Amino acid sequence: MLTILLVEDDSVQLNALKIIIKEYEAESYILCAPNYSDSLTMIKENKIDLFILDIELSTTNPQENGIELAKYIRSISGYIYTPIIFLSFITEKVQIALNDTHCYNYIIKPYVKEDIYKTLDSILRSPLMQNEPFSFIDDQRINIRLEEESILFIRADGHKIFIQTDSDVYVTVNETMETIIAKLSKTFIRCHKKYIINLKKIRNYDKTNRLITLNNDRIPIGRSFKNDFEERFYI
Repeated sequence: MLTILLVEDDSVQLNALKIIIKEYEAESYILCAPNYSDSLTMIKENKIDLFILDIELSTTNPQENGIELAKYIRSISGYIYTPIIFLSFITEKVQIALNDTHCYNYIIKPYVKEDIYKTLDSILRSPLMQNEPFSFIDDQRINIRLEEESILFIRADGHKIFIQTDSDVYVTVNETMETIIAKLSKTFIRCHKKYIINLKKIRNYDKTNRLITLNNDRIPIGRSFKNDFEERFYI
């Protein structure tokens, strides 16, 4: 299942693109952002496998366009190689985007669904879509590599990040919750400002009290994260 972020200020085109992708990959989880600001929030709170960005975003700030958004995405260590597809009417701007952000591909508007299908075909065959072990430097300056399936949850406490696995707890001061969620696959979700959880490890969900159980640990679901968590949990 791909987690895809679509950024398009035209609501008609945004909905049409979402339908096309759902027809191609019914299991895909699609996030939609109508502007630069909303997309930043979604990037911080989710692990994205593929970005599809409109270059010409309507805004009062000329710096809040698709190219600048792609530069921000590339500044996040976990998204250095994540595929980015640009949508644009103007071929000159696409060339600038290719040079500045190392995007994966581009589609010139107006497009047809076959253009989207062809591009998605190439992405699904790309080695960029293969999950790598989660790596980080712990508080003893040791480089740690963990298989994702061993991770239960990740907890922030001040400047420290605690990574709880099936058998151990690791500590790092070199990461933030934003950089960590960017490195992890779509099986992980941020459910609280202090927690990232492995959806596959959930034993049960107490919806009334907004608490989930992973092994013997009880993790809260933040109010602002509840809708996104439930949408992912009940798929």
